[in-house]
Amino acid sequence: MTHAVSPKASRGRPVLVTAEQIEAVALRLWSERGYHEVSVADVAAEVGVTARTIFRRYPTKADIVWGPLTDVFRLLAQALEQTSPQAPLFERARTAMVNMIRNGDITPTAQHRIRIVALTPELQSSTSTPFRLWRQSLYDFAVAQPGVGALRAQVFAWSVQSTALAGLIWWVDQDPETAAWQAVDKAFAHLTD
Repeated sequence: MTHAVSPKASRGRPVLVTAEQIEAVALRLWSERGYHEVSVADVAAEVGVTARTIFRRYPTKADIVWGPLTDVFRLLAQALEQTSPQAPLFERARTAMVNMIRNGDITPTAQHRIRIVALTPELQSSTSTPFRLWRQSLYDFAVAQPGVGALRAQVFAWSVQSTALAGLIWWVDQDPETAAWQAVDKAFAHLTD
């Protein structure tokens, strides 16, 4: 396995490191050794910067895991809007999620990210900012549809989020040879079994 890391720091000017480099190294280490087994200081040493440098960019360890996911919620909203308004609400969500994942680039870093979330219960907290933003995106879409009230929109948001997450966790943990979009599609199919 190749390791994408920056050169080790030396005296003089600080090493410039990108967010992508920090995330790639941190996610790889946490995926290999465990989220609780590798500290931010360990990540910093591997990247060649100080822990303080990382904490300037990421206020918490969990923020490194979540990385650029807020862009994904914007893409999800767009994918939902591109589905057929005549289709049932859950079918629209299934189509949007599957197409978004199929058209996206599931990199090794993304696989590590999903694996870490799958294996770390506190990262799956329904109160975490990324999870709230994800549900809010789904809720906003649903409540804007004709005849959909607040309760139905909330049930929709929680159900879609849980189903997609279950599919991704199963994919990483049980069947990484399957495409991620296929795992999510299978998870949605089980809602109607």
